[in-house]
Amino acid sequence: MAAWSGRDKEQLLEELRAGFLRLKGSQLPIRDGQPHLVPFCETLENILRVGLKQPGSILRVTRRDYWDWMEVLPTTTLCNAKKNPLLTAAVDTVRKSSVLKTPQGRGRCFLRMTLMQKLVPIPVEHLRKNPKLLSYWYNKDSIIHHEELASQLVHILFEVTELDFELNERASFLDETWIIPEYVKIELEPCERLGLKLVHMRDRVLVDGVVKGSVVDKSLIEPGDIVDELNGVRLFGVKVGQSQHLVSKHTGVINIVIVKSVMRDGTPFAPCQLRQVQVEAQRMQKAKNGTRKSSSVNQTDSPSPVDDVLRFDVVMLGMTDIRNPVKDGSIDDAIHHVLEGTGKPQAVLLSLERSHLVLCTTPRAHAATSES
Repeated sequence: MAAWSGRDKEQLLEELRAGFLRLKGSQLPIRDGQPHLVPFCETLENILRVGLKQPGSILRVTRRDYWDWMEVLPTTTLCNAKKNPLLTAAVDTVRKSSVLKTPQGRGRCFLRMTLMQKLVPIPVEHLRKNPKLLSYWYNKDSIIHHEELASQLVHILFEVTELDFELNERASFLDETWIIPEYVKIELEPCERLGLKLVHMRDRVLVDGVVKGSVVDKSLIEPGDIVDELNGVRLFGVKVGQSQHLVSKHTGVINIVIVKSVMRDGTPFAPCQLRQVQVEAQRMQKAKNGTRKSSSVNQTDSPSPVDDVLRFDVVMLGMTDIRNPVKDGSIDDAIHHVLEGTGKPQAVLLSLERSHLVLCTTPRAHAATSES
């Protein structure tokens, strides 16, 4: 993790205050889709990660996040969190969530709840009152550990409690992004089959096609959308075929909650777009493997070394700079930055050599590398 200078920390607090003022100057209550909400939350998240230790993480295989210390606040005897039942209830609600799998997602959900319940300064304030717990989770060069900077942070967060937030509780993609997608509820006539071509990708049910003349034809459901809920059952992590079973055993009106692949402003929703790309990449790979097998019985599906070089046809989702210390420099943040971008995916050739890799993004470079 890149080191943060004193000026970097001050800049983060300045960004947080500026974000608060932009929210304060906007129409209240603040709802998802408000353009200043996500940048404010991202800045607060960055502040909570400055100087965060990784206790109990062997070789950083299990990455700790701010949620890990927030989760234990109600059960820590040396802090006063027990006196705040709303804080305890918020922690319990997030802990019991069945659609959030990572500390990042749970932490984001918890911060959204504290914004709505006007509790956002309380976790930091309680942690500051417990020096032992504070030293366990944060280095002395962190913002939260610094007396003056921490006081500025708590003051800003108390100002935030003056604002009213009405945020969507169905925030099932916080593991991947701060952006809340457009959820659409649809009622369909009773039927044995929906007429949807569905594929399972990364714990989600993705619409791969719509059958003409089916009950869902001419509805708001389009290829690339994600089926989030079916007849009151959340489809996160369901097994292949279970979604169709839910339809066949249901005799009344069918209720579906869809996550649209495109936001209202026309920008693609990154988690949907990523899964579309992955499904298409798998389809292209299967077709390519089939061509290889039909052309030569001795051809294998795995990449073969040529002059100590492995070559793969891959899909590039985007590019970002991970050397900027103000953006923390972490690989995870770089990945999320790419996934939330609006760049158009493109097919490229990835060459893995002994000491480095080469990415060919133009047809000319692709041909030159293939001939070498």
